[in-house]
Amino acid sequence: MTARDHAEFIGRVPAWAAVQPDVHAAIIVGSAARLETPADQWSDIDVALFVTDPRAYLHDSAWLSDLGDPMLTFVEPTAMGGSYERRVLFDDGTEADFACFPVGSTEHLAADLNARAAFTHPVSGVRCPVSGSPISFPVRAVR
Repeated sequence: MTARDHAEFIGRVPAWAAVQPDVHAAIIVGSAARLETPADQWSDIDVALFVTDPRAYLHDSAWLSDLGDPMLTFVEPTAMGGSYERRVLFDDGTEADFACFPVGSTEHLAADLNARAAFTHPVSGVRCPVSGSPISFPVRAVR
C-alpha cells in the first residue's frame, strides 16, 4: 500500500462516518496519524470509532462494504482502552483496525494513560467531534 492508497482510504472514512447517525466521532490514530514520522506502505490504518452501540460494528461486518471489499475480518480486544476492535483486510491490500468505543467512554479512556497518549498525539480526525458530542480529546480535526 502506498501513501496515496493510505490517503485514498482515509478519505473514504469521513464520507462514510458523516452518514452514520450513531457515529459520534471517527478518529485516525496510530502510525497513519503521525505527523512527525508518517506511516510506511506496510502500515495499517487505525480508526477509533465512538458510537452509540459498539455491538452493531463488532457483531456485524456488513457496514465494511461501504469502505471497500473485505476479504478477511475478525474481532479482538483492543491493545488499550478495554474495548474491542474489528480488524479488516480489504481486497486492495488495505489493512484497517476499527476500535469501537461507546460514546460515553471518554472518561474511562482519559484515565488510561496509554489510550490518552494515543488520542493526544496530533491526529487526523475524520469526523471528530460532531457538535453536541461528549467527545473531549484534544484533536486536530481534518474534514
